[in-house]
Amino acid sequence: MTTATTPIAASTAATNITFVEGGSVTVNSSEVQRNATVRRHLLWLMRDLVSRWMGEELGPLRHQLRCAAIVCDAMHVGLVSADSVWDGLPTYEYRVDGAGEEGDDPGLWSVLRAAQGDGCRLAILLLGDGSRAAGILRRGERERRLNTRVDFVLMYDQELFSPQNLHLWRKMVNVLFVKTHRGGGGEDAVPWFEVRTVRFPAESGAGPTYLVEVWSDGAWLLRPSQPGRRLFPDKTLALRGAPLLVSTFDHVPSAVRPSDNASSFSGVEVQILSALAASMGFEARLSEVEGRWGGAANGTGLVGAVARGEADIALGNLVYVPPFLDQFDLSVAYTVQCHTFLTPESRLDNAWLTLVLPFDAVMWLALGAALFATALTHWALAHSLGRPSALVHAILDSWAVLLQVPPPLHGRRWPLRLLRSSYWLFCLLAASAYRSALTATLSSPPPTLNFDTLDDLASARGLVLGALGDHVRHLFTTALDEPSRRLGARFEADTVPEDAVDLAVAARVARGRYAFYENKYWLRAARASYQLSSSSGDAGGYGLHVMRDCALSLPVALGLAPGSPLKGRVDRLLRRMAEAGLVARWTALAMRSTACAERRSMLASTSNQGALVDLKRLFGAVVALASGLALAAVALAAERAWEAKERRATRPRGLKRLK
Repeated sequence: MTTATTPIAASTAATNITFVEGGSVTVNSSEVQRNATVRRHLLWLMRDLVSRWMGEELGPLRHQLRCAAIVCDAMHVGLVSADSVWDGLPTYEYRVDGAGEEGDDPGLWSVLRAAQGDGCRLAILLLGDGSRAAGILRRGERERRLNTRVDFVLMYDQELFSPQNLHLWRKMVNVLFVKTHRGGGGEDAVPWFEVRTVRFPAESGAGPTYLVEVWSDGAWLLRPSQPGRRLFPDKTLALRGAPLLVSTFDHVPSAVRPSDNASSFSGVEVQILSALAASMGFEARLSEVEGRWGGAANGTGLVGAVARGEADIALGNLVYVPPFLDQFDLSVAYTVQCHTFLTPESRLDNAWLTLVLPFDAVMWLALGAALFATALTHWALAHSLGRPSALVHAILDSWAVLLQVPPPLHGRRWPLRLLRSSYWLFCLLAASAYRSALTATLSSPPPTLNFDTLDDLASARGLVLGALGDHVRHLFTTALDEPSRRLGARFEADTVPEDAVDLAVAARVARGRYAFYENKYWLRAARASYQLSSSSGDAGGYGLHVMRDCALSLPVALGLAPGSPLKGRVDRLLRRMAEAGLVARWTALAMRSTACAERRSMLASTSNQGALVDLKRLFGAVVALASGLALAAVALAAERAWEAKERRATRPRGLKRLK
């Protein structure tokens, strides 16, 4: 790793803020540069602070520390560096110049971006001008150029706690402020330093910072009396009942609003939130937003609530896709969900094929081959035994046996008897199998035509696709496979209403020209609600089918405000919940009502489609009867015509019909 530096330039203007506390005088930035004693002790403090930080944070795993970022101005150059503070740790060092208040310095942001990419866990900003330091932090937090969850060390300045900067300390909670004091005795007196940090969560009536440690002349003064005192304690372990704002909306299975109580929510993420609140000690204040996920352009939904600071946690089945990754700090995924399509399902009206459905084409060909092979064998055997007969008679005899008509007794020779007996047994087995298959066919519901793969859906013509949110179109249009890209071009804009969204979507799918994309749990709930609703008549004759294959398998996470200090603790707890099986258990509980509704719907359809055989199911027999009558009429007409022709041919010529 390389070290980024800039040439030392002229000293910039420094603030002249002086505090008098307890008989000591705080040292301003100009004095740090002039007074060699203060500079020497500040250097020792930085060495001790970093050494203690490395021992507390990593301990035996200190070799895993990747790097550190050091930003200083001209008056603090040389106070802290890789050579003067610690050895063997790669560092990114940069000295700011006289840029604007928010650090309009491309070199600064390139160094900070490289440090963030390399995973530096410590950032030291030694800037004498508090307004400049605050401007750099504000811009880095606003544009997400700084990792606000790393450990920071800054020089104390009252400007850092002005009203426009207070929001920083709700995200950058792992921060230490070094406040320099000059003891009595003139310029050569030994200085001492306060190490302070911000309060998190903030307490009403208390100052923004509190004292962590005091350092003087190479010794920590508070550590001997409090051995367990840490410079960077985990402030998210116990939030002491601090209120956290949580936004959500009705979306299965993350947050489900019961039909009998519109003011409460249940679901997987609501259960996770309750477990997090009990473990971390905060009070969750849940509210519902309009516009579902919303967007940054219009400031609605979950995105707008987080952007305005009205939500610390967002519950909404947030998946790892670029639009959500840009607007939220997503937690670690607690599950992976199957996202697929709700498609129309049509029933195939094949009642006229009832008599041929019990056997497939191969079985029918085998029966025909056995029929003609037996007839040909019978005819040849009869000729060889001296009992010749026509081939058509042999075929008719074989057909009669197949229909379980007793065969005629053409001779008593044993070869013919054995042939007829074996063929008779074969016909009994074939007839029994046909009867059983026909019974099963009549008692089963008619077959359905549905879509189960992306190829099937992409090849369907005239089918419009829809989804909740416009980000789904981007996922499909940028996919690598051809069927997904073809489907992406057929997505329409999100026009689904806010109220009764599941019934509205299911009713449109049931018309046969629409398919809807969502997670499988949501689609199952929408289908069950539609099938059990009183107004869910058979619109267009189409059923609802959840596609078998997953279009996308996406990880699902909780949404946190950008730069939230809660992410590390939330991630650890989510991993434990997933490993313990709690997420799977809560998912089953959230889908219990849907499973019961699916069961009731299945029982209702089974009772309506039971073993009762109606005229529609026996339409195949009617077709066979009508076909037989038509053939019989044709045969009768042909026979009468043939007889008339024969009579005319045998009538003597010259005879006249008597009148």
